[in-house]
Amino acid sequence: MTSPLFDTLLLSWDQLITADGRLFKGDPGEVGLHAINHGSNLHFEDIMVIFGVLLVLLSGLSLLNWLRQQRLRPHKLVVFNRIAREAGLNWGDRLLLWRIGQNLDLPTPLTLMLCPGTLGTCSRQFTHQQHRGRAALNLARAASIRRHLFGPDAEEIQDRNGIQ
Repeated sequence: MTSPLFDTLLLSWDQLITADGRLFKGDPGEVGLHAINHGSNLHFEDIMVIFGVLLVLLSGLSLLNWLRQQRLRPHKLVVFNRIAREAGLNWGDRLLLWRIGQNLDLPTPLTLMLCPGTLGTCSRQFTHQQHRGRAALNLARAASIRRHLFGPDAEEIQDRNGIQ
């Protein structure tokens, strides 16, 4: 037992499809003739809206393409923070390395993270310019950062090679 609505839909669908498989049974020439006699329902305002939408889409695609070609590089502070955070340094450690780099006019504080000798030398130069109590704390913190980044073996290797 089927519902009357289903029967109506099935019957109307059956009537739409003819033996030759076409959905439209009318003469295509009549469609063109009707369009010529009655005109189009497309108004000038509709054309302007369509033109505006196309203009906005093309402008947006052009802007995206231009931005992709710019190859913008992030600021050195952003790169340093990202790499130092991935290395496991907390905010205070990153701030100390940034201050050392700024004080010694390094191009970026990332240079301190490349070699244990560079970090040790630069941190000693930085602490010579500070108050005695503050300098001791900063030097100890820099040594802790160096052990964290390069391991305890870095100090032993430098001591064996006579590097200070």
